[in-house]
Amino acid sequence: MKRFRFLVSDQMCDVYEPDAPTALGRCAVYLLGMPATLGATPITDQLVKAGYHVLQPHYPGTYDSAGFFSPTKSIEAIQHLIGAATSAPVIDLKSQKSKSLPSRLDVCVGQSFGAFVALRVAASTKSIEDLLLFSPAITYGQGATSCGFLEDGPSFISYVRRSRPLTYRLGSDRSWNDLYDGLLDTPASRGVDGGLRRIVGVVGTEDELFALDQLTSRFDSLVRAHVNPVATTSLEVVTGGGHSTDSLYEFGAAAIVDTFLARASKTL
Repeated sequence: MKRFRFLVSDQMCDVYEPDAPTALGRCAVYLLGMPATLGATPITDQLVKAGYHVLQPHYPGTYDSAGFFSPTKSIEAIQHLIGAATSAPVIDLKSQKSKSLPSRLDVCVGQSFGAFVALRVAASTKSIEDLLLFSPAITYGQGATSCGFLEDGPSFISYVRRSRPLTYRLGSDRSWNDLYDGLLDTPASRGVDGGLRRIVGVVGTEDELFALDQLTSRFDSLVRAHVNPVATTSLEVVTGGGHSTDSLYEFGAAAIVDTFLARASKTL
């Protein structure tokens, strides 16, 4: 597996690609949770082994991307980056050479906060056909829109500000309060008419950040609030798995991803 970096509108993106050219000719975008440590994860490895070029953006205001980190800015920036990276060559920042990524980006993966962003990006990006959501914090509010995500917002945001003042340069408290108050849960309208046809969630039975019964009962309806109704949805429960991708893979998530990618490859 090889890696290079490119920059689009002050947003950094790491690209992981197969060591040798493959016949697949497709990209996937993988959106990490927050806070996260940069680098390849088991998901990255599995996607690359399947032949994908994997884009792992740095959200605005995190690591080597400029600006301040907020939910809405993250969604907007990822939408822009996908369009820019698949429509024109990018510059490898180490070699300073132009590189063309596969123009087809049809798989989107998100983990925790990354699942929140991924759902909204996929709903507005015509090329994305398959969406895979790990520990899917697809809504943050309580009440009717709750997916059962139990994170204490003010405490968590305060912790991130204290512990990662340089790598996570958070935007205003209001921007994050809006997230945890549920003001960003419900879309103004359904997504664009595009190719999104399959949405798979993955959650662990030992994930203490979810009320599992609430997530399992509401996953389908909450996802469908964002996407056109032709997409199919499923929520896979990993016995023993926790919130992190490492924990989910330890207890068997790789088999779920294998099935997901096998079905995605049938659209070649």
